[in-house]
Amino acid sequence: MEQQAPEPEEQRRLLIAAVLTAGVVWIFGTFVLEPPPAPPEPSEAATAAVEVVELETPTPAPAVAAEEAAPAVAVDVRNLDRDWEGHTARFSSFGGGPNHVGVNAYQEPFELDWLPTWIISGFSNGFKWESFSIARPQGEPVDIVHDPEGVLLPVGVDDRGVAVDAGHYRVLSEQGKSLAFSTRYDTLEVIKRYELPETGAISRYTVEFRNLGQEPKRVVPSFGVVDLVEEGSAGRYGPQTELWAQVDGDVEHYGLGKLEKEERPFTGQIDWLGVGDRYFLVGLEPDEQLVGDLRMGDTQAEGRFSVEARGEAFTLAPGEVRSFGFKLWTGAKSLEHFNEAKMTMASAVDFGFFGLLALPILAFLKFIFGLVGSWGVSIILLTVVIKGLLFPLSQKSYKSMKAMQTLQPEINALRERLGDDREALNREMMELWKTHGVNPMGGCLPMLVQMPIWFALYRVLWNSVELYQTEFLYFVDLSLRDPIGIFPLILGVTMWAQQKFTPNTASDATQQMVMKFMPIFFSVIMFTLPAGLVVYILINNILSILQQWIIHRQHGVPTPAPAKGK
Repeated sequence: MEQQAPEPEEQRRLLIAAVLTAGVVWIFGTFVLEPPPAPPEPSEAATAAVEVVELETPTPAPAVAAEEAAPAVAVDVRNLDRDWEGHTARFSSFGGGPNHVGVNAYQEPFELDWLPTWIISGFSNGFKWESFSIARPQGEPVDIVHDPEGVLLPVGVDDRGVAVDAGHYRVLSEQGKSLAFSTRYDTLEVIKRYELPETGAISRYTVEFRNLGQEPKRVVPSFGVVDLVEEGSAGRYGPQTELWAQVDGDVEHYGLGKLEKEERPFTGQIDWLGVGDRYFLVGLEPDEQLVGDLRMGDTQAEGRFSVEARGEAFTLAPGEVRSFGFKLWTGAKSLEHFNEAKMTMASAVDFGFFGLLALPILAFLKFIFGLVGSWGVSIILLTVVIKGLLFPLSQKSYKSMKAMQTLQPEINALRERLGDDREALNREMMELWKTHGVNPMGGCLPMLVQMPIWFALYRVLWNSVELYQTEFLYFVDLSLRDPIGIFPLILGVTMWAQQKFTPNTASDATQQMVMKFMPIFFSVIMFTLPAGLVVYILINNILSILQQWIIHRQHGVPTPAPAKGK
């Protein structure tokens, strides 16, 4: 018998399967970023500068041509160590700001052994394997300043912007948690003042411009955050350093790859700016509305990039002082703490397109965590709740698939009778579905609803510092991949078992082949995704199998559809 071409319904189902598969691959390739290597250790020169010693002044990265650019101050470098609850910091007279900020609640990003890599490396080393460990490595608290020898918070005074800040400051005040540094450009004095907190990540940062001369002085104020921006490294999840800003309500962030190609200019109301990664940020949020130009780009120094806000020019009369105040954030990107401080910088916790789902998911996870004290258990309970909410929809889906399976012999008969008359075949099939009250898309609906939830939870795990370096079972970090790969393998088995419980309405060989390989495909993908997401999907599959077993008890086990052509 001549083989019939697939009917339109089968073509639609094959297209849906292909689109879903391609969607997963695209999301994985788009959002699974390669992390950067750990920040470099401070040089011996920087370490030795803790005491008041005379050192060779580091050469600033940008070239400064104007005669006003060189501040008339001494070149002795002084470092001032200051601690407050949860943080350690070091402020330097070179740059007049922090060159180290340690967040004690987290340690530097670490890399875990991965069982597949460990096995392959043993074979490549002549059947010699080093010891395999999934224990948490012991490291130093995370330092969110990536370049301890650079100027982190430069200030500009003219049209050249922050490039004019050569870094030479003197300590003006160092009493307790109140620090001040000053420098001069001809008759213009620039003072940076810091009021450090007792706890938390918010410091007060004030920049003063003072005219010490006898003539009016034109000032073009600019404020920047400058640090190393590095490429990611393969093999593990970790921070991806980027430049961040919010201009006219739009959040912009760019990594090394895009910034090397071209600078990014913006104009409008500058709500905040900073340099950070997925979990930590050094950011400035102005106290008063700051309208002007914002630029993201390189500083002509290898690896150092700046995000710079330039305000409107003004003129200072002799003896006049003009101040600009900021909230200086130096810490973890905690949405809760941003909101408590009523900071616009809360938009730095970016969940992307899935923010509408990610925000309630994160809120519910925090609520459960407050009850059980475990993020892993919170993810499991979240899965149970979502599954319960979707149970009625899953029941309808199963009934729709079972009805489609029951109608499969009649659909095959229509195909045999009408042959290549596609218009008549579609008309007869639509009438058949209408008569029996069957929705051919009903079986796909739960998956279409579930996929955005998966991706939203993925964004929560990827961006929420609350889940960073969180332990559960043998995982030392739910934001890292499963180091052994047990959960992805079990997930593949549960997907295979779930297919056995699901009515099979596909008669096309290509569709059947795609469905058979889906468990393998998902297992491979899950080997590389955060363990917390794998826990969610695995528990969801187990609950789905239990749910389908219950539905089978209510409606009976479906009879396999007759093979095509028989």
